[in-house]
Amino acid sequence: KEKLKKALVKNALRHAAYGVTSTVEAGVMIPDFVVAAQELVAENKLPIRLLCNSFEIYYDKYEGMKTNDYLKFGGVKLGYDGSIQGYTAYLSKPYHTPYNGDASWAGYPTMEKKDLFALVLKYHKKGIQVVVHTNGDQASEDVLDAIEAAQKEFPVADPRFLMVHAQTVREDQLDRFKKLGVTPTFFAVHNYYWGDRHKALFLGPERAERQNPLRSAFDKGIVCTSHCDAPVTPADQLLSIWACVNRLSSTGQLIGAGQRISAVEALRAHTINSAWQNFQEKDKGSIEPGKFADFAVLDTDITTCDPMKIRDIQVLATYVGGNCVFEKK
Repeated sequence: KEKLKKALVKNALRHAAYGVTSTVEAGVMIPDFVVAAQELVAENKLPIRLLCNSFEIYYDKYEGMKTNDYLKFGGVKLGYDGSIQGYTAYLSKPYHTPYNGDASWAGYPTMEKKDLFALVLKYHKKGIQVVVHTNGDQASEDVLDAIEAAQKEFPVADPRFLMVHAQTVREDQLDRFKKLGVTPTFFAVHNYYWGDRHKALFLGPERAERQNPLRSAFDKGIVCTSHCDAPVTPADQLLSIWACVNRLSSTGQLIGAGQRISAVEALRAHTINSAWQNFQEKDKGSIEPGKFADFAVLDTDITTCDPMKIRDIQVLATYVGGNCVFEKK
């Protein structure tokens, strides 16, 4: 546990160096993780704020655990498919390049649809936020069906069902997001790291062009965010904002010009919208009287600089609760 505590502090400080004041552990799997975090908070040694969602099979181990302003316990996490680049995301149409020669291969779900329905309803009725990982559009469709059924049986005015990645979600599905109160968190920097391969190999040009459709979501009035999915990619929020605005791959290919958003929108997608997704918008996400004094000091204004230079902006300092937790030397 002591090694885990040291690792947590080291990782939190790495996040702070990127200007991060709050982060989400998307799916906690070991009780010692939360216990270690609790001890760090009690010792005043956790540098940034942490919200923990738990995978469903471990959720009962965390219920009732003590939390405070630095450590929150959030929703229940379900994983319904895999990844595009692993050929395990569940698509409605086959992959662009057949997997092992199978031209009909479209991935698969991780569980039976009836089990998905039962789990979504179970936690929805308990008043617990339901957080579901989907990458393929068929996975998103099944999850939307489960949410619609749960809302029909047990209506909740503001459920904030959270869809993680929703990478290939379609326009018609975004309309259902709006209707059902579902909020997506996209993986925009994914376009930078894997955009070329998705376009040429996994999805083909048409689907790759509109993956992570932030522009469509914003235009439909859907509260959406963008994340880095660390440790899959580094928690570099400025690179993520740059990716939302420019949608360029690592080789300079433009991947979906029509899905670019403005720098102001991208900033919202990494701050106030993120706080809202986690039911914490009253405490964080913007600099206002009455909220936590959590902020990053940058050497350049994201909203007015050359969009191509956003990724080069330097974090000069990061403050959490008014305390400096990172300062550039």
